[in-house]
Amino acid sequence: MIFYIKNSLIAKEKKRVYTFVYEIYDIRFCHLTPDPFLCKKCLLNDMQIGRKIIFKENEIIRINTCIPYKRKYLW
Repeated sequence: MIFYIKNSLIAKEKKRVYTFVYEIYDIRFCHLTPDPFLCKKCLLNDMQIGRKIIFKENEIIRINTCIPYKRKYLW
């Protein structure tokens, strides 16, 4: 399983956002993700599953979400 991280800082709200994207293309491997049901839903809609982690001043928020492909099948 391969994932990449996108880091962004939103200065106004003083929060840091990290996006982890899982490079899984077959629903049989969705059990490797934090939310297998959402993973299957994403793949069936031609999207990839990712996890956003948002660090605010006193809070950590984790969101599993479907993310559109930027470049699919890099290898």
